[in-house]
Amino acid sequence: MESIVGRKLDTGEHVHHRDHDRSNNEPSNLELCPTPKDHFREHAWDQEELIRWLIQYADEFGKFPTSIECDRHPGMPHSSTFRRHFGSWSKALNSARLTNDTINHAYGGYDDEL
Repeated sequence: MESIVGRKLDTGEHVHHRDHDRSNNEPSNLELCPTPKDHFREHAWDQEELIRWLIQYADEFGKFPTSIECDRHPGMPHSSTFRRHFGSWSKALNSARLTNDTINHAYGGYDDEL
């Protein structure tokens, strides 16, 4: 970011990674936030977005992540974010499972005759 803006970052300035992958330092992925508050806003997820992350992970890997897998997955919000929004990791997973089951049922993912 310093090379992009052509100077050292000021105290309090934060670099936001648009794809939330801190290892992706492509200039198009970086955004300079003038204050910690501005940076925090970039990470202000709502429950629906967090559920989408969990369902996307389950679609990709065939199972919902553990909190450790969540923390290690590039770009995925930290498990503490899920705990903060849902009260616990298990409540976040239960919400994602219920949403996923509802989506699958609505689109014929389940055989109603079973």
